Amino acid sequence: MNVLVADDDPLFRTLVKRFLQAESAVAVVWEAANGEEAILISEERHPDLILVDIALTRINGLEATRLIKSRHSEIKVLVVSLQGEQTYRRAALECGADAYYSKSECRDALKHIGDEMQAVHPLRR
Repeated sequence: MNVLVADDDPLFRTLVKRFLQAESAVAVVWEAANGEEAILISEERHPDLILVDIALTRINGLEATRLIKSRHSEIKVLVVSLQGEQTYRRAALECGADAYYSKSECRDALKHIGDEMQAVHPLRR
């Protein structure tokens, strides 16, 4: 599985990347620092999964999600945010996100995703 992590916080991207690289089902992890980069990388690389922060610069995470999903509905997009409110969750899902997690839920979400992908792509590197 190939994953794109789109977040304006380089520390968050690094931590998520390290966590994902420890999962045997994850082959490649790309990084994007803003919404424009996320869209560009999704067009060039066609990741299986994108983890996108709602508060990206240049193009926000919701608009990036809408554009990516309109072009590549097969790409799974998980929106994350510091905000856990239902308003943000609803907005993310309306933009086509496959799921929404607050960043406090992110570790559990990533573990769950890793387990699911391991079942689908065992030992893929």
